Amino acid sequence: MGWVDRGSLWCLDPTRETEAQIPLSDAEYLSLHAGSDDCFSVVHHFDGNRVEVTAHRFAAPPEVLSRASLGNGSPRLNGDLSVWGFLPRYHVAYYRCPAWSDFALLCIDPHRGTVEVQTLHWYNEDYDKGYQGIVGVTEVPGQDLLIVSIQRNSHPVLYDPTMRRKVGQIGLAGASLPGTGRVALCSRVSCAEDG
Repeated sequence: MGWVDRGSLWCLDPTRETEAQIPLSDAEYLSLHAGSDDCFSVVHHFDGNRVEVTAHRFAAPPEVLSRASLGNGSPRLNGDLSVWGFLPRYHVAYYRCPAWSDFALLCIDPHRGTVEVQTLHWYNEDYDKGYQGIVGVTEVPGQDLLIVSIQRNSHPVLYDPTMRRKVGQIGLAGASLPGTGRVALCSRVSCAEDG
């Protein structure tokens, strides 16, 4: 996988020395999220009135295995729901509905076949929303907690999606000044440690 171009992916095949543009939607932009077992998810960021998350395999990127949709009615989850067992359950996107508009947490539950939208009440006037958008979320391995990254903020938020509340912040080493940049989050299930 290479990069995104509005609603398309660019894929590079280094063995054949070829690249291909793969149109997925008419979204403003896409964000890619790694899974396991050859799977990845794509968040389709439209104009705020609609958000979709699609499930794909690296072996066949154009094929949508499953789709979570918000906007144009009730949230929907369709397709092969088993693929979500290999993908992140949580994503963030800007979402606009009649009652509010802001960054929201999208919770995909393949066992119940549901997509839930959670407003993030802690993301309030304490943040400069024109300057500090929510840029990512990652699950804390082995716990029902999330780490939420905020643009230009060196203190990611620890969030409990079950209780729907902020439970803390994480101070990053060497990042003593607020507004020092974007924090990219990832987690490792295991690794070999020296020592």
